[in-house]
Amino acid sequence: SDTVEVIVNTPPSIIEFPQDMEFCEGQDFSLNVNTLGTEPLTIEWYVVGSETVVFEGSEFVFESALPEVSGDYYCKVSNMCDTVYSDTIAILVKALPEITQNPTGAEICVGDSHEMSVTATGEAPLSYLWYRNGSAISTETESEIYRQSPQRRYLPHPGRTERQHFILFLTCSQHLRRFCLHPAQQFRIPPLSRRYGPN
Repeated sequence: SDTVEVIVNTPPSIIEFPQDMEFCEGQDFSLNVNTLGTEPLTIEWYVVGSETVVFEGSEFVFESALPEVSGDYYCKVSNMCDTVYSDTIAILVKALPEITQNPTGAEICVGDSHEMSVTATGEAPLSYLWYRNGSAISTETESEIYRQSPQRRYLPHPGRTERQHFILFLTCSQHLRRFCLHPAQQFRIPPLSRRYGPN
């Protein structure tokens, strides 16, 4: 008889697939799957609970990701021989912190105190760090800060004022977000009045 060719195709298999991952809003990242099998291979990505293909290809790229893309993902790999499914991975894109209510400054007298607080949204837990005049206040890591003006002996020369500017830093994972409180939130200690009288 004539010579004939027999081609044995191999079914698809998934040899590497990503694990659960977390990112911050605005980051770029990708999901990659490594496969074996006779070409052509069709690789389709899905979100659990939906039959809609959200991406086709071995590298699923997310640019400037938003929290809305968080979910459980899996992929389907198929060729003429068979279809296989990957494990499910959880993708969490954490919302960056946003200040929804700024603290307010005040003008206070010697020995008085002033409490400032900030309201913020974002993926919990939020980390707070207050700065005073450009220097970190390492002990102030909550959403509220309580400040007391210096006593009389620590004040500058009468006729001067002491202005304290506060800046708040909020973080998402290792991504630092700086919030300059504009207009500059401050409290002002008015100058001491001088009294003159007979010697």
